[in-house]
Amino acid sequence: MADIQIQRKHGLGLPKARKIAFRWAEQVEEEFDMVCTYEEGVTVDEVSFTRSGVNGTLKVLGTAGNPVAFTSGRTAPKAGDWSGIAIKGTATDVLIAHAQIEYASTGITFDTDSRGSVIGSLIRNNTTGIFVDYRAAPR
Repeated sequence: MADIQIQRKHGLGLPKARKIAFRWAEQVEEEFDMVCTYEEGVTVDEVSFTRSGVNGTLKVLGTAGNPVAFTSGRTAPKAGDWSGIAIKGTATDVLIAHAQIEYASTGITFDTDSRGSVIGSLIRNNTTGIFVDYRAAPR
């Protein structure tokens, strides 16, 4: 199973951040038909999903100074630790802005007939950075 670790600095404190993350996990479960498990830790919580790939809408909205990180959860990360972000053929509203995508097999895959944009993002230390099917239309 793929390991993805998302970290972002905030001033919410663990109880408020945990509440927001739990609501987000419930929303992802419902909107994207994913099965989610949420495990609370002492200082870090873990959210796991059992389905991968984007079939509808994905908006990753980091900033230049605070990018959203998609990376390995391993202590000694290496290319291929997780599968990457797969934009499926039915996905037509995908925006990945100011993200850092690393240590995946393929950082981003635009599958047949998929549509989307990648802006201001760093894609590094993957086996393959971006794969675009010849019928896809990334912008």
